[in-house]
Amino acid sequence: MMHMTFYWGKKVTLLIDSWKTDSWTSYLLSLLACLLVAAFYQFMENHRLRLKLISAPKSSPTQQIKAPLLRSKFTDLEIKMPIFYGYLVRAEQQLGRVKEMVMEVVREMR
Repeated sequence: MMHMTFYWGKKVTLLIDSWKTDSWTSYLLSLLACLLVAAFYQFMENHRLRLKLISAPKSSPTQQIKAPLLRSKFTDLEIKMPIFYGYLVRAEQQLGRVKEMVMEVVREMR
C-alpha cells in the first residue's frame, strides 16, 4: 500500500500498486523516471503555448495566452502591479479610518 505521508525508504509503492521498488537502485531509477516525465510535460506545454502564439492572429500585439503556470516576466509585472497598487490604496484608506477612530477615542478621553 502507498504511504499517504512523507516517507523515506527503499521499499515504496509509487503512484500505482504495480509500481513497487525493493532496492535503492530501483528507487532512484523510479525517481529519475518521474523527473523525466515531469520535464517532458513542461517541454510539451511550452511548445503548445509557442505554437498557439505563432498561429494566433496578429490583431493585437499585447495579446496574452492564458496559461496556469507559465507566464513571461513582463506578463507577471503587468498583472501584479495594478493588484499591488490596489492593495496600497486600500491600505492607505484603512489607515486613514484607523487614524480617525484613534483621534475620536482621544477626544472622548479628554
